[in-house]
Amino acid sequence: MGYVGSLAHDLPFAQDVNYPLITTTPVPSTGNVQQRRPNQGFGSVLLVQSNQTASYHGMQLTVTKRMSHHLLLNAFYTFSKNLNSVQLDNNQTQGGAQNMSSLAGDRGRADIDQRHAVSVSAIWQPEFSYSGNWLAKRVLNGWSISPIIRYHSGVPFTVLNGADANLDGTNNDRAHLVGDPRTGACANGASVGTPLCWFNTTAFARNPVVTGSPVDGNSPRNLLDQPGFKTVDLAIFRDFKFWERYALQFRLEGTNTLNMPNMNPPNATAGNATFGQITTALPMRQLQLGLRFAF
Repeated sequence: MGYVGSLAHDLPFAQDVNYPLITTTPVPSTGNVQQRRPNQGFGSVLLVQSNQTASYHGMQLTVTKRMSHHLLLNAFYTFSKNLNSVQLDNNQTQGGAQNMSSLAGDRGRADIDQRHAVSVSAIWQPEFSYSGNWLAKRVLNGWSISPIIRYHSGVPFTVLNGADANLDGTNNDRAHLVGDPRTGACANGASVGTPLCWFNTTAFARNPVVTGSPVDGNSPRNLLDQPGFKTVDLAIFRDFKFWERYALQFRLEGTNTLNMPNMNPPNATAGNATFGQITTALPMRQLQLGLRFAF
């Protein structure tokens, strides 16, 4: 068991230093974004500065059983939390922000934050005794069974407003949080945590676009979790040797062998017809057979 911690400072981020101002003249609207920039001769001016932070804290457990009694086992579990001051993951320096003049509002969970992650792999080579039955020993012994079990909790996502309510010309605003999105039921009557209601959509209010009244969404970045992922992959194989130089390996392999459903992220844009719903899933079970001849 071990603790792993990481604190990162002076991370690069590109901030728009020509961000539209909130002015009295002209009155802010979606049609005069360029007029409200400090330098109207340019659009966005991205200045890369090393001024952001990130942190990671995790407990890591490892269990290893070396091959003995025909069994090898490796198991890993991580309990962790990953935060950053703005959206930095998978975006180089241009993660974007709801309001470039107020980056503090974008502090939150990293896009790759996963609270729980489990991975277990094993190889089992059973050997049975059949009281001198030569044929049964030849047919049933010598196989290897190798499962891989994986589970991780869902990565976070942001609930979007679906409209440029802060009148900055970028449609990446967050929705207003007006209730608890993790409890209750949606307007369609479905319970929270189901595909038709992954989160309580009534807990969010869509900010309207109002000329002269720019409004930032108050819901945090990466507030909610996508569905988790779980699967059992399995391989069963055996080498059939004949003569001295030749071997034929038979393999049966399956991904998501137990055919457990793994859902894709929900629609997280307020005002959309499927807001809060999950309409697609990852691939179902897949099996394949193989033969390999070695010489």
